[in-house]
Amino acid sequence: MADNHTLFKSQLAARWVGTALVAITDDLQNFVISSWIVTSYLLTYTGFLTVLAKLSDTFGRRNVMAHCIILFIIFSVACGVAKTMLQLIVFRAVQGIGGGGMYTMAFVLLPEMVPPSQYALYSGMISGVAALAHLLGLIFGGVISNNGKWPWIFLLNAPPGFVALILFCLLLPAHFPFSKENTEALINIPLTQKLRRIDSLGLLLLLSSGIGYPCNGGLVLSLLIVSFTCMVGLVAWSKLFTRRLTTVQEPVLPWMFLSSRYVVSLLFTCFFTGLGFLTSVFEDTSATAGFRLLAMTLSVPCGAGAAGYALQTMHSPPLYVFLGEFSFMILGTGLSTIKTHLSGEFPKEQYGLQIIMGLGFGINMAAMVMAAPLAFSQRDLGTLQGQKKPRSRPH
Repeated sequence: MADNHTLFKSQLAARWVGTALVAITDDLQNFVISSWIVTSYLLTYTGFLTVLAKLSDTFGRRNVMAHCIILFIIFSVACGVAKTMLQLIVFRAVQGIGGGGMYTMAFVLLPEMVPPSQYALYSGMISGVAALAHLLGLIFGGVISNNGKWPWIFLLNAPPGFVALILFCLLLPAHFPFSKENTEALINIPLTQKLRRIDSLGLLLLLSSGIGYPCNGGLVLSLLIVSFTCMVGLVAWSKLFTRRLTTVQEPVLPWMFLSSRYVVSLLFTCFFTGLGFLTSVFEDTSATAGFRLLAMTLSVPCGAGAAGYALQTMHSPPLYVFLGEFSFMILGTGLSTIKTHLSGEFPKEQYGLQIIMGLGFGINMAAMVMAAPLAFSQRDLGTLQGQKKPRSRPH
């Protein structure tokens, strides 16, 4: 319950702010940098997914999750009371760290909290929660921005956040997912020794490989070159790490991930599936846009349940499940794009095509959640779950 709660909040915060950009810009002015309200959140949100998942291996799942929730609550309130556009952008960036941590920890905790026999059920539940947050974020964000004050979009994060924090502190054992004896031994490890286990250079290269700038020109090209260079450096450092015979550090990107066709295929599948989340705009209100996505939202849990049943009960090979996902995605997005381009307005046939796309998204989400625990040890599971989240841009 607490796991779904934090996932819902992190996804909701990523969606509903975009619906209030006009109201925020009218109030705080400075339209030129207003896009950074969304961009700053997404940069830190996606950039810290793997970082926080890996840190939870060292400092504990509950500690990392609790600090992420606290960070999210504090800076949600700070965003609500921001007086300038620059203040809001900075607060949103820090809020994104908390939101990204809540999101990735939800997926890290799932295979550790649930027995393999229940993976299909809970992967469907998580897919449904994520889809519901996507829908309600658009609807509630549009309603609040159209009928109230935009600060409430941020301030309303605080009460549910406190509830999630209390639930986690009360229901999740401090030693989870390890035995109590191992946790007591971990607690007795000095902080300096824990810090030495962190792959600082790998974390720096990982964060630097995701930098960006939302404009055209030489600055964009320069940052893309820097980002690509850091990405190559991260791969080289991961390879070099395997040759170090004696070290207490734990690599943020184990070479075994990059040398495994299975993992690489999962990462590429997540990346290209995330591109399908791009949403067309038909000059409607935010609330209307949310209702128009209702068909896709409701079909996502159905696709997740079908994928879980195929993998868990029918013992279908993951390859066949992913081929089914690709078929739904290509068919739904392809026909949707053609139909929209020809008509220039929102056609009624889009609702049927959204169902096809939603089934593809749902199959992907469930298959990804269930694929990692079947092939990797618990030691590497947190890092992998943090790296294979769809790199899509929420709208």
